[in-house]
Amino acid sequence: MVDVAITPANVHDTKGAQKAIRKALRWLTSTPEILYADKGYQGRPFAKWMENKVGAAVSVTDNPAMVAKRFIPVKKRWVVERTFAWFGDYRRLDKDQERRMTHSAAMVRWAMVSLMLRRLC
Repeated sequence: MVDVAITPANVHDTKGAQKAIRKALRWLTSTPEILYADKGYQGRPFAKWMENKVGAAVSVTDNPAMVAKRFIPVKKRWVVERTFAWFGDYRRLDKDQERRMTHSAAMVRWAMVSLMLRRLC
């Protein structure tokens, strides 16, 4: 199951993540034990929220590319970054074309359906 939560640009990443996680908990069959995130999600308030509301720990991954001064894919983060890059192949997702967040969410869902169907067939 894939779902999407879209927030305005002036909403901090941790608040958007809380919205997405609340949506995901509705359809997940088991509670996640760990959430892999980048440095935008570090900090005690978000980790505490995850512990209290979800019962999961937050693992903030380091970006080795910053030290090495070259691109180095990180296994868990690469899946998300690769998926975001695939959205650039869809005209209505290459930049913000929609006026409503519900329309943006629908376009992301259609793109994911298309991606999954191509891999299944």
